[in-house]
Amino acid sequence: MTMVDRFTSIIDAFDDATVGLSLDQVAARAELPRSTTHRILDHLVRLSWVSHSDRGYGLGDRAMSWGAGDATDLRLRSAAAPVLHHLQIKTGAVVHLGVLAGLDIVHVDKLGGPSAPVVPTRVGTRAPAPRLALGLAVLAVQPPELVGPGIDVIRARACGVVTRRGDYGPEFTSVAATIDHRAALGIVLPANASAQRYEPLLRAAAGQVRRELTDRP
Repeated sequence: MTMVDRFTSIIDAFDDATVGLSLDQVAARAELPRSTTHRILDHLVRLSWVSHSDRGYGLGDRAMSWGAGDATDLRLRSAAAPVLHHLQIKTGAVVHLGVLAGLDIVHVDKLGGPSAPVVPTRVGTRAPAPRLALGLAVLAVQPPELVGPGIDVIRARACGVVTRRGDYGPEFTSVAATIDHRAALGIVLPANASAQRYEPLLRAAAGQVRRELTDRP
């Protein structure tokens, strides 16, 4: 069973958002070992996918907010969620998921690292796509007439990754990878980090989301 399968099994266990479940109930519904369920739930609670109170476990704010998006966004966020979670754990960086809306990039998900409070984004933040690595990664697979002159996407088209400094402030470097014609994912690193070493990881993560979207009905 893959990480995506385990994540999906646990989220699917909460078929009634108003009812709290015990650890044993979640494990039984997800058909996972109790220790595995507990470990994944701890991560999901920290990232607000799941809440935990005296009533037990339930869906968290991040999961409940899915209802605010359209069906395409929900499908993308669902497919990307465990990949973004793994990417955040692996890098310790702030992780974004973005979709193209006209000529803007919209941040439809954000997972925090130590820099999260000072990276000036939240779910719903919009910016002109050419001004962010996240946006350029999506523009790289658009028809030339849509991209327009003066926007450099040559390297992104060649390798599927964009690296830029200063997108979210001079103290940060951004690395983003193309998922498809509409979406990209990216991380925000300290400006002095070696961004190039993260590029293969970003490409692999974007490819995993792309495969997950292809496999879903």
